[in-house]
Amino acid sequence: MKGKPVHINRVLIVDDSLVARMLLKKCLGNGFELYEAETGEQGLDVFRSIDMDLVFLDLNMPGMGGFKTLKAMMEYNPQAKVAVISADRQVSTIMNCVTAGACTVLKKPPREESIQKTIHALETGEDLLVEGIQDE
Repeated sequence: MKGKPVHINRVLIVDDSLVARMLLKKCLGNGFELYEAETGEQGLDVFRSIDMDLVFLDLNMPGMGGFKTLKAMMEYNPQAKVAVISADRQVSTIMNCVTAGACTVLKKPPREESIQKTIHALETGEDLLVEGIQDE
């Protein structure tokens, strides 16, 4: 999924797990303007009010859920860069996310290396890969 290079500054983390959000923040380190939301609804509100460069979005959340949040984000801004994070590695789940507009789907919990590769690929316009797909 090659794209136009973008500078990553504002990053939104949407995950119902505080521990997962803290882990992502640690992986990202300093140098980013970080925003957090613990529900899809909150994430969508932040996304609509601030021009985000990148969103890390958990797929499995109560309420609106990650997939509905992804679709709403892409309807609002089809050029958005949304990296879905999911423990579900089924081909159908991953393909649904990519078809809906995700720039990549990372395995949960994401490794620091995966986070850095995602940012590097977006900033240089390189292809993004999907991690660890399992056959159904």
